[in-house]
Amino acid sequence: MECELSINRGLLEALIDECRRKRLPVRIQRSFRFTEENGTVLETVTIEYPDTDFDFNAVMSRVINRHYNLKDTEQ
Repeated sequence: MECELSINRGLLEALIDECRRKRLPVRIQRSFRFTEENGTVLETVTIEYPDTDFDFNAVMSRVINRHYNLKDTEQ
């Protein structure tokens, strides 16, 4: 599966760290960085991961929850 999105730079760094630490089958290709009008730095990325037997949404949810200090959903 492949998706392209613009993501908060800090959140992207947390996602990359999670994928490296857990050796997840995720490939993240960075494109360009830009700053929104409100000052938030975003980065456009292409993310590739296996179509079967891998729940990228669960990984992303854990990273978002940790990054924004929400309830940790680690299982």
